[in-house]
Amino acid sequence: MPRITLEDIIEFEEKFNNLDKDTQIKFLKELNGKVYSEILDNLRNKNDLFDFEFDKKEKCWSVTGYYSKSEEVIFPESYKNKPIKKVACLFSPNQKKRIKRVIIPEGYTSIGTKAFNDCTKLKSIELPQSLTSIGEWAFQGCTELTNIKLPESLTSIGNYAFLDCEGLASINFPDNLTSIGEWAFQGCTGLKNIKLPKNLISIGYRTIDEDGGDMPLGSICDLGDCTFAGCTGLTNIEFPEGLTFIGTEIFRDCKGLTNIKLPESLTSIGDGAFSGCTGLTDVKLPENLAFVGNRVFEGCKNLAGINRILKKYRKKCEPKEKNMKPRTHEDVLKELDQVIVSVR
Repeated sequence: MPRITLEDIIEFEEKFNNLDKDTQIKFLKELNGKVYSEILDNLRNKNDLFDFEFDKKEKCWSVTGYYSKSEEVIFPESYKNKPIKKVACLFSPNQKKRIKRVIIPEGYTSIGTKAFNDCTKLKSIELPQSLTSIGEWAFQGCTELTNIKLPESLTSIGNYAFLDCEGLASINFPDNLTSIGEWAFQGCTGLKNIKLPKNLISIGYRTIDEDGGDMPLGSICDLGDCTFAGCTGLTNIEFPEGLTFIGTEIFRDCKGLTNIKLPESLTSIGDGAFSGCTGLTDVKLPENLAFVGNRVFEGCKNLAGINRILKKYRKKCEPKEKNMKPRTHEDVLKELDQVIVSVR
C-alpha cells in the first residue's frame, strides 16, 4: 500500500483541521514509515468525526458521507461547534449489507432521500424527538427492520419511505403527523394494525391543504394512492373521523382484512381502493358517501351483496337533469377544496 503524502493531508484538510493540536502533531510525526490505512485507523480511534463528511446548506450542517466499516452508526451531534440538522449521506453497497444499528442524536430535524434505503441488515434505529420529516425512499428495502418508534415531533413521511419493509410488524403514527406520501408502506407484509392519527391531512399524491392556512387539523383528511397496497398481514385499520377521501388502490391486496368500519365523514372512495382484499366479509358504507369509483371491491369474493349496495351510492353521482354531466372523482375533490376555503 502507498505511504501517506503531503497531498493526502491537503485532500483531507478540513477533517485534519478539525482535530485538536496534539492529535495533529502526532499525526504528522507518524507520517514517516506509516501506511495510509494505519494512519486513518489511528485517527478514527481518536476522533469519530473523521468517519463522516459534512456539508453546509441552508445555514445548517448536514452529514453527507460515511467512511467507517462499523456495524453501528452513531451520528455526531455537532460539527465545528454548530448543530447538525440532517442525515443526507448515501451508504456504499458494502456498508448497506453491514449496518445493523443506527443512532441519530437530538437536534436532527430531517432524514434525507434514500438515506438508509436497502440497508438489508438494519435491525434497530433510534430517532430523536426533534425529527420532523422522513424523506422519500428513506428506509425502502430495510427488510430486517421489525419496528420503529416515530417521535411525536414528526409531521411528514415521504413517498416510498418504508416501501417493501417486509419485517416491519408495528409502527406508531404520532398525533402531529399530517402527511404520508404515496406508496409509503406498500409491500410491508408484516404490518398487522394501523391507527391513523387524528391530525392527518393527507396520505398519497394529493395534499388538500397544500397552500397552508389555518384550517383545523383533522377536519379534512385525504388518503391517496397505493399507500398500504400489498400489506397482506394487515388485519385492522382505525380510520379517524374527519376523513373525506380514500384514493385509488390504497388498500389493494390487503388480504388479511376481514372487516372495515368507515367514518361517517367519508364522501369519496377511489378506483380499486379495496380490490383484492379477499378476506373482507363485512363493510358498512357511510350515508354521506357521494362518490364510489370503479373496482372498489373487485375480487372481494366473500363480501356478499356488495354490488347491490354500491348501486345505491352510484345513483348519487348520476345527473338529475338531462343535459347535466355525471359527477366525477375530480368534482368531489374540487368540492373539498371549496370547503377548505370556507373553513379558512
